[in-house]
Amino acid sequence: MRRGILLKYTGDQPNLANGEFSGLILSGFLIENGEITKGLKQTMCGIHILDLLKNIDAIGDDLRDVGGILAPSIRVKQAMITSRKG
Repeated sequence: MRRGILLKYTGDQPNLANGEFSGLILSGFLIENGEITKGLKQTMCGIHILDLLKNIDAIGDDLRDVGGILAPSIRVKQAMITSRKG
């Protein structure tokens, strides 16, 4: 990936009533020119769960326990990201 965000953890959950997800990125890193360059601060992400599923364009061969569910890493080609500069 040339440019993107490696999101490790938000600590938030989607709103199951309407499918919206937004959360503060508690553990995330900026990717530039294919390299992880720096950690993110005061950055939020948002996406509708159906859009997240539609925008998956790669699935890793790794598995990790996420709340009692084994899940691989995924790459999502588009999500809303906002950050406070400073």
